[in-house]
Amino acid sequence: MGSISKSQARRLAVSSSLKTGATSNGKQGALSTVQHLGYVQIDTISVIERAHHHVFWSRQRSYSPDYLDVLLADDRSVFEHWAHAVAYMPMEDYRYYLPKMEEYRKPPAGKWQKEQYASAKPLFKDILTRIRKEGPL
Repeated sequence: MGSISKSQARRLAVSSSLKTGATSNGKQGALSTVQHLGYVQIDTISVIERAHHHVFWSRQRSYSPDYLDVLLADDRSVFEHWAHAVAYMPMEDYRYYLPKMEEYRKPPAGKWQKEQYASAKPLFKDILTRIRKEGPL
């Protein structure tokens, strides 16, 4: 197996994270970022803007948060799902998450899961009604 220098390793890490500005513009640039990184964690922390938007903006200076809305709702080229946290993921990876999605359909097994389910269940009907009425929340 070959070896690389520390300098080459640094350049590889920066290049692989798309921090060199090598992405497209517009919504295609946002999609390319999600596809290349594999997922972008959705983060609710918002001092200036929600933190996940910084991931896109730091890789594409012309980024607009509207691009994600279009990619999710109109193009359906990315989806939201729980990886290790809630994240945007490329639609071409959707099939890999189907087994885990099926797990969520099963009744809760552990004590803590059962308690959480029981406390949240009264909200399900209202939440689904709002989603049908207002779309994604």
